Amino acid sequence: MHLLIVVLNHTERLEELLEGFIEHDIPGATVIDSVGMGSILGRDVPLFAGFRSVFAGSQPSSKVLLCLIDGESKLEEALDFIDRLMNKPDRPAGAFSVAVPVSHVRGSRIRYP
Repeated sequence: MHLLIVVLNHTERLEELLEGFIEHDIPGATVIDSVGMGSILGRDVPLFAGFRSVFAGSQPSSKVLLCLIDGESKLEEALDFIDRLMNKPDRPAGAFSVAVPVSHVRGSRIRYP
């Protein structure tokens, strides 16, 4: 089992991403509002105010999705889906994904084998 973490830069595509999770039999995800380091440093930290132009391309906010994925093939399927939907070669990445192994799960209503 893995914890899939997705940082979604193009938040307007959240619904499309979640609908795809359902179609790929990913049973649930937690969505968290987030702000990237570039936005905070460029806006809130006086020392870095002069670097605002460096962070100009940064999204003001993003979403972080957390979901449990059972099985290597299901994980690969999920990562491939996210890449096809969000990451096109001719544009900046719309999402960043990482998966980490999970050894224990408690308190989940979703049952895993």
